[in-house]
Amino acid sequence: MRALRSNTTELTDDELIRFVAQGKEQAYHELFERYWERLFSISLRITKDEEIAKDVVQEVMLSIWTRRETLKVDRAEAYLSRSAKLQSLKMLRDSHQERFETLFEMDIPESPGQQIELNELQDAVSKSIEELPERCREVFLLSRNEQLTNAQIAEKLNISQRTVETHISNALSHLKDKLLIACWVFITGIQ
Repeated sequence: MRALRSNTTELTDDELIRFVAQGKEQAYHELFERYWERLFSISLRITKDEEIAKDVVQEVMLSIWTRRETLKVDRAEAYLSRSAKLQSLKMLRDSHQERFETLFEMDIPESPGQQIELNELQDAVSKSIEELPERCREVFLLSRNEQLTNAQIAEKLNISQRTVETHISNALSHLKDKLLIACWVFITGIQ
């Protein structure tokens, strides 16, 4: 392997990764410069939000640096692209989850009109929960209403933890599909 020189732009991706693994910041910065625009573009296509896309690039590259000593990368471009896609999806999921949870953490509106809107929205949430398949609804309510962990739910219902995760994911997806627009309009309308 070539020695790290002041001109890191001539190094291959594999060489940069090896130097990053050795803790060479110059190689890390070159890797960042080489791929930040591509990662940003990938993330922006998925998230449709420039700030989230910037955060994704930062998270992906920070992960490379913090895990540099144990990181196993065969092809840097493919690895970084896949990481950007997965991190983008994770941030979208977390963002939707936060918006949904915000609905349940809001203070009671002050005006009668807002109270009516809140009641309608809560009715829509309840109706959407009732539309869930029985087991899915049961798991979701144990998670949200009783604040049980996935492990506790799995033990209580004698199902695997992975099945619990799948039910919760399906429930959130269903609720998001049914209520996200209504929730977002409502939330932004009272702020």
